[in-house]
This record gives sequence, C-alpha cells and structure tokens, in this order.
Amino acid sequence: FPTRRSFDLIGAVLAGTLFPDTLALASAPRHSIDSHNRLDMNNYWRESENALEQSEDDRQLQCLIENIFHEAASEPLEGQIAVAQVTINRANNPRYPDDICGVVYQKNKYNGRVVCQFSWTCQHKRNRKSRNDQQWAQAEVVAYLVYREKFVLKEFEDALFFHAAYVDPGWGLPRIKRVGNHIFYRARK
Repeated sequence: FPTRRSFDLIGAVLAGTLFPDTLALASAPRHSIDSHNRLDMNNYWRESENALEQSEDDRQLQCLIENIFHEAASEPLEGQIAVAQVTINRANNPRYPDDICGVVYQKNKYNGRVVCQFSWTCQHKRNRKSRNDQQWAQAEVVAYLVYREKFVLKEFEDALFFHAAYVDPGWGLPRIKRVGNHIFYRARK
C-alpha cells in the first residue's frame, strides 16, 4: 500500500510545489532528517546497508526516471505513472529483459532494421529532450513512488504497451485507455 510519504509526494506534484530536493527528503530514512526538515547526509549515507546492492537498485531507478522523463515529462501525472508501470510490468514479464534498464534500452532487429522499444533511446544524445529541472524532479518522484513505494494505478497493472496517440501501429491489442497523448494496451490473453 502507498505510504503517507507517497501521498505527500503526489500532492506536491499536483500542487506544483515539487522541488528538486523533495525526493531526497522523501526517500531518506526518518532519522536522517533533522528537526528543520533538512537531510543530514552523514546519517543518510551511514544508513546504507549494502552499497553494492543499493547502487544496482539506484541504477534501475535512474533508468526508470529517464524513461518517464523522455516518454512522458509533459503528460499528466496519471500518464507518467502508467509509463512507469508499463516499464516495470515488462521487466516482470518473461518476454522482456528481466530488469528495468534492460527493458528501457532493449533493441530488436526487424527486417534488418534496429527497432528500439522506447524511441528516445534510439535518438542521438544531442537530439534528446533537454532537461527541465521541474519535469525531471517530477519524473524522479513518479519513479520513486512506483518502483520503491510500489504505488500503482489498478487499471494499468497489466499494461505492457503504449504509443503516441498520433500514430496507429495497428497492434490489435486490448486497449486500456488514452491518457494525455498516449494510448495504453494490455497483451492478448
């Protein structure tokens, strides 16, 4: 179940009061935050139980943040959460790589052409969307909520696919719904 911090973060996103340090405060152990609601970095890092495991977990979280940002930064909160859920659902599905970074950067060859699962990963870095601090901070919060806090929207719990509303890939898959500029689908049963 979502924690109180999850709802506080969602409230900050919806109210437009999200700041870049919000995620650091939200993800910190309670005793790493001092009486002035500032992060005490000495306590924060001391609380890291296993640096190697945490760094792999942080790498997965970073890939999810990047995917949310590049695929859905200007989408409504529901759409950003749905993109995060699709990404994680794929990592939990045997037809896809078994971790988030593998899913995000997966490439396949069809008819001699390289096809990326997420179009932004095929773009040259200089052509990618430039970073907007507010949108990046929101992507961080959404990734944290969905990945670490296990926050989900029930209607997207089996979503595996989405595309921009202006294209028609002709997939013939069961449609879940349109959110903003994306249409979400589940696999055929």
